[in-house]
Amino acid sequence: MRPLLINILLAATWCAASGTLSTGNFIVGFLVGYAILSAQPEITQSRAYRKKVYYAIAFFLYFVKEVIVGALDVAGATLWPFRKLRPGIVAVPLDTRSVAEHTLLANAVTLTPGTMSIDLSPDGRILYVHVLDMESPETVRRDIKEGLEARLMRLFD
Repeated sequence: MRPLLINILLAATWCAASGTLSTGNFIVGFLVGYAILSAQPEITQSRAYRKKVYYAIAFFLYFVKEVIVGALDVAGATLWPFRKLRPGIVAVPLDTRSVAEHTLLANAVTLTPGTMSIDLSPDGRILYVHVLDMESPETVRRDIKEGLEARLMRLFD
């Protein structure tokens, strides 16, 4: 089993054992899991594992930033009723390869306020996304591909 997955499972076990599922508790569980895995130096001392942990943290922080920015944008659209919204549906070509990558990307897009994954093409190469306020389809594609998808693919490489 991959070390990062083991660490995540240890963090989930920590949350279950403590009876509290929160971001802070999960982070503490992740750190405790990392400490436990440190007893196996061939796992935690490997460069690949440290890179995966770095990419996981980078993806999480970028996702949190996107959620905050999206929430502020949606709140602004709600509080300013005279703002002209430009909703639309955009086809985003994907470079993700596995079902897990497709699922995580689609969920990350849906959890970001102002966007929602609508459908994935049968071959898994195009994700259709509804956008609440769209400058241009190219901007949406670029933001998803260079943002969430790029960070997700680094995590799964």
